[in-house]
Amino acid sequence: MSRSRRPESPDSCKESDLEPLQEIASNAYRDSRFYYDSNFSREEASSLYRHWIEKSCQGYADAVFVIDHDNRPSAFITCHIEPDAKGRIGLVGVSPDARSTGLGISLIRTAQNYFYDKGIHEINVVTQGRNIAAQRLYQLNGFKTSSVTLWFHRWKEIKNKTNGNAKWTWQLTLAIRAGPQASRLRVLVTESIEIYDFVFCD
Repeated sequence: MSRSRRPESPDSCKESDLEPLQEIASNAYRDSRFYYDSNFSREEASSLYRHWIEKSCQGYADAVFVIDHDNRPSAFITCHIEPDAKGRIGLVGVSPDARSTGLGISLIRTAQNYFYDKGIHEINVVTQGRNIAAQRLYQLNGFKTSSVTLWFHRWKEIKNKTNGNAKWTWQLTLAIRAGPQASRLRVLVTESIEIYDFVFCD
């Protein structure tokens, strides 16, 4: 687990990568729907992504590739093989000081090669409508938009009893994925975001 990684060369995730990857993950997704939902604090949203990359490195993802920049882990991508024999890119993260250096392109091509070696020729990835940089990254690497949908968070107030005292809290009860006509549901929700689905077919 102590082997070194060639600079700027993607390699599999190591145990020692986890802490720096969590730091990247906690700052890389500020365009996501969780940060734009006021019912989540920024720390809660960041914690979600720290947990997400941790679980990905522990086996939730089929592969996690990492690139070092300036002698430290600075970028990562998670890859999943779906039951229908399609590939899916989960998370892509690059540290702020390593952006605009070509690491994102290297990560995407590494994922494409990984899936190709597994005999998979269709890859899906989802990103936020407001994340123009991510959309361009995928388009530059041969991905095309396959669908555009809206996601809504529906919350409800629930009553909990602790030590005989009633306490009202908010609970996310439903994340609704629907087409453009779902705008009529805005009265029920606290947040909505446009989601772009991309597909790459070799």
